[in-house]
Amino acid sequence: MLALNLLNAVGHAVGIFYAQYILHNKDEVGILGVVGVVPIFIGLLFVAPIIKKFGKRNSAIFGVIILMIGCMILITNPTNLTTLIIAAIVKSIGSVPIGATAFAMLADTIEYGEWKTGIFTEGLVYSAGSFGAKSLKYASYGKNAISLPT
Repeated sequence: MLALNLLNAVGHAVGIFYAQYILHNKDEVGILGVVGVVPIFIGLLFVAPIIKKFGKRNSAIFGVIILMIGCMILITNPTNLTTLIIAAIVKSIGSVPIGATAFAMLADTIEYGEWKTGIFTEGLVYSAGSFGAKSLKYASYGKNAISLPT
């Protein structure tokens, strides 16, 4: 979960700079943003039966594999918009099962911790997970606000 949040935070933080200095057109950052989000919304409609059939762990591992394939596609030609769009779609599809299972697996760790130690730490574990996700998200926004030329 931390790695996915870090990947998203870095992606958001450098998106406009990547479009401006690598693609040489900062207006394309909007296209990349939409292409990265739409497959997630569509994928969320279909992920529940997949998780039910294969389980949370296996679905998340499958998502990581798809996400890595998307990253490898990006490496093949990082300056081509078409390659970036294909890579963004594949990475978004891969992030769906990870995002859908992340907090469910966090709940499993709470249950396991209570079973193992007898101490119920639901508030602490959820707070730490939420704090980590929000910290990375806001750090990426802060980086953009500080780095944007005026």
